[in-house]
Amino acid sequence: MGKRGAGGSRPGSGKKAPKDFKKLKRKVGRRAPLKPNETKTGFKFRRVNVAAQSILEEKGDKVTKRKLNLDDLMIKMKHYSSSVRKTGYLGIDELYESHTDVIMTELPKVLAALFEGLTDSGKQAREACVDTLSAIIGDIDSNLFTPLAPLCAAHLRAALTHINTGVRTDGVEALKAIAESLPLGSLAFSALPLLSALLPLLSPSSPAATLQAG
Repeated sequence: MGKRGAGGSRPGSGKKAPKDFKKLKRKVGRRAPLKPNETKTGFKFRRVNVAAQSILEEKGDKVTKRKLNLDDLMIKMKHYSSSVRKTGYLGIDELYESHTDVIMTELPKVLAALFEGLTDSGKQAREACVDTLSAIIGDIDSNLFTPLAPLCAAHLRAALTHINTGVRTDGVEALKAIAESLPLGSLAFSALPLLSALLPLLSPSSPAATLQAG
């Protein structure tokens, strides 16, 4: 057998065997090309300028002094903290005085939340709720209240028959505000359940009457 030449080919064949590795020649001033298995990790970025948006612009100008709109106050009235709920009730009163149209537009939602607050476990929050409810009830027309009466009556009966004496007392105050502002005939619920709930509370020996007298 003949010997292979220095180039790796047989003597006299005239062909060179292919090399296992090809060495790239680098030119001065030029970067070496990427290898087939090399990942390019560099990246480019540009700065994007976004126009600033004020929270007040989103809420509008019909807000309280603390920059709270109706949605903010509705959330506060559902808060777990009684002090925050009190802030929500007082905020509704403030918003009603400064921007009555906002409350009147969402009257069903607002009244439902206020009547639900008659059984609030926090004394100060509940009193703020009754004050706000009395202010709004005193100004609305009976025709606006009549469609909402069944739901409001359910919350009112719950307050009048509540196990907590303070809740029952505030329920009586709310009923007084309704009776003074709206004709009793406009209330879309029977007066008998209310009277049967009120008689024990209004008797001289009842705890509620004692608290009111004191």
